[in-house]
Amino acid sequence: MSSKVQTDISLPCPAEKLLVHRTPMLLIKELTARENNRAEALASISDAGICTTSDQGILPEYYIEIMAQTIAAAFGYDALINNESPTEGYIVGIDKFSLINLPTKWDELHIHVQLEHDLGTVKVMAGEVFSSTEQLIAAELKVWKKES
Repeated sequence: MSSKVQTDISLPCPAEKLLVHRTPMLLIKELTARENNRAEALASISDAGICTTSDQGILPEYYIEIMAQTIAAAFGYDALINNESPTEGYIVGIDKFSLINLPTKWDELHIHVQLEHDLGTVKVMAGEVFSSTEQLIAAELKVWKKES
């Protein structure tokens, strides 16, 4: 059973209000939109971050993690709107991953996720990551979310 929480929540909402992650693992900055089965967030790429290397640039795992954090932030937002505490969740699978473009500079990223299938505690989510000028990634993630 989840505990009740009282909080004032509006969008955009800082990610640290919605996720248990903290620096250096907190990779998204804020949840910017949440409507129906869609959510959007912002993240910033840092050349000194834990998901970049001098020889490879941005590691592909970074994109998976920022999509997963956007999903978790959306679920956290939903919980807080309902005066509940966010519940646990985990990535349980990646069905598709397409690298469409490499970022041309260290940039702010826009992450879009959408629920494709709700299988109870398992959710299939489509995700996309965009730079300010182009789409970078498309993926389909399976996530497990503990029911409240």
